Amino acid sequence: APATAHHGWSTYEPGQQQEVTGEIVELKWQQPHAVVWIERDGERHEVWLSPLNRMLSRGLQPEALANGVTISVDAQPRKTDATEWKAQAITVGEKTFDLMR
Repeated sequence: APATAHHGWSTYEPGQQQEVTGEIVELKWQQPHAVVWIERDGERHEVWLSPLNRMLSRGLQPEALANGVTISVDAQPRKTDATEWKAQAITVGEKTFDLMR
């Protein structure tokens, strides 16, 4: 079922990078990509992260993405949904993790 839900990166706006900051309210740590939901400006936003192996190899552990933690992501908006984002990088505390390169 998770593979059917995967919609690919072409559904996001290339070149439309924005910094999105919010407080984590939910985390789904499973393949094919982890997803966090954040509260931002009174709205719930969905942020798609990288595959788990990539995040773990760069030192990002699921415990760092606990509810209540504020994160900033360098992200692209989805073409058809302004509350969904694809993260290129994520900053948790003082540490930034490059998720795409």
